[in-house]
Amino acid sequence: MTRRAALLALLATPALASAQAGIITFAPDTYVNLADCAGDTITLDWTVLLESGAVLNPAWTYKIYASGTAPNGTPASCADTAGQVGGDITPVSLAESVERSASDIVGAAGFSCGTVTEPTIYVCAHLLDAGSVKQGSATGSLKLQLLKPAVPSAPTVTPGDTCLYVSWTEVKATSTTAAAAKYRVEVSTTDPEDPVTHSDTTSETHTTICGLLNKNLAGNAVIYTVRVIAISAGGNESDRSPSTQGDPIASDDFWTHYKKQGGQEEGGCSTGGAAGLLALLGALALRAAGRRRS
Repeated sequence: MTRRAALLALLATPALASAQAGIITFAPDTYVNLADCAGDTITLDWTVLLESGAVLNPAWTYKIYASGTAPNGTPASCADTAGQVGGDITPVSLAESVERSASDIVGAAGFSCGTVTEPTIYVCAHLLDAGSVKQGSATGSLKLQLLKPAVPSAPTVTPGDTCLYVSWTEVKATSTTAAAAKYRVEVSTTDPEDPVTHSDTTSETHTTICGLLNKNLAGNAVIYTVRVIAISAGGNESDRSPSTQGDPIASDDFWTHYKKQGGQEEGGCSTGGAAGLLALLGALALRAAGRRRS
């Protein structure tokens, strides 16, 4: 049965007794961060479970509440001290979706956008009849996180062929900063031959950035600047780390290595120098094996 068909069935028949509330989900995620508090909205989606014997009536009303106290009762609902978020909603179905200001949700729950702790905000959708009696509900929760991670220390950069290997120290939580859940590494150069900022996001404390230039068309080394940004679980970003510079270095392919080792073969189909090439191959293999044993 499709979700639409299931909803139509619920509308057409009295609901069975419900011992649980429906679930509210949030988009883009279950955090309220600094950007959210600065003016963003949060989308609430829910499907209400009706009380025993109730049938949805378009004259009823949805009200959205937020609280710092966990819902209680059977089915669960927000406490009487919860603040209403936004205006009333005329129900169209048991499944609804609305947008609400993040700062309004925070304020209705009794917090502010200057809160330095990380409280849980409980959100309820109550379906009330014409007499303001609750006929159904749905609940969910958000985490308020307004602290940014500390600025990462300057990264360590090791050059590779068209790549830079980058590592840094883990950013942990303090009483005034959040822990980093992930990091974004940004690599850029002032050389006009590579105007793109290369980046990678990872939960590790190291990464490899490739696709870089070893040298520009003039044959000069290309110097890249590397910085790290720490990002909290709620999406708050630290300031950029102090920078470290690095320049990728070219690595020899087999033929270049062969020539540097004194190889005389010029390639092609001639077999005149094959013996020398085979001898060098054997010597390289023995040398590699010796290194593995040592």
